[in-house]
Amino acid sequence: MSDLSNTLFIGKVLLHFPSLGSTNAYMSELLTQMPVSEGTVVSTFHQFAGRGQVGNTWQCAPDENIAMSILLHPKFLSPQRQFLLNCIAALAVRDTLARHTDQQVSVKWPNDVLIADKKVCGILIQNTLSSTQILTSIVGIGININQQKFSETLPFATSLRIATGKQYDLKALQLECFATLERYYLSLRAGNRHRVERAYLAQLYAYQEVRTYQLPDGTHFRASIVGISPIGQLILAWEGREQHFNVKEVMLVQQPKA
Repeated sequence: MSDLSNTLFIGKVLLHFPSLGSTNAYMSELLTQMPVSEGTVVSTFHQFAGRGQVGNTWQCAPDENIAMSILLHPKFLSPQRQFLLNCIAALAVRDTLARHTDQQVSVKWPNDVLIADKKVCGILIQNTLSSTQILTSIVGIGININQQKFSETLPFATSLRIATGKQYDLKALQLECFATLERYYLSLRAGNRHRVERAYLAQLYAYQEVRTYQLPDGTHFRASIVGISPIGQLILAWEGREQHFNVKEVMLVQQPKA
């Protein structure tokens, strides 16, 4: 345990492990065993069985990247507004990384963070809901920091070190992320939902740009992002109409840069 973060509650209880299969899985198991205070963090710099969105895996080289899960009790949010937690998590990571590089850092719907068009962070949030509240939220965050080589199957992966040529102190960046996330979370808890939504759109990758998208059946079409719905759906506009998409219902088509 540690009490090093410059925060009110996030990271005040920090359970750090030399290696761990999945920080989200560990936090989930912990919740079945005892009450866990808000802001508790489970972290490792070597996660070997991490998951991404919709069953994807998250690769994490030993002692080069950050993997962590933060527990929140956002009972002030209705289940219909749970996407706001994705927004503040992505913005917190985005702002933290942007302080260390001059390259463009953006958030990609629904919950990735990019540096110069390549993925540097993935976020997986697991919520426990009642009919009217979000009871608990496990905010899982994986950030590529010092890793320099990635599998050929991941042409869009990058790290902060690749972007800047510098090596970073993982603990220092982690504490910086805690403080940034807490500021966004407290703003959201204070009722500043629209401010968070505007901030997310301001940093949203490809926002209002005409790009090529692909449907699950392989159909390609040109469209632009015009917004995010209150429940977190991507809103695309093309040929004079708008359509809302859930995760995995549409994909932005990218080509690796030479």
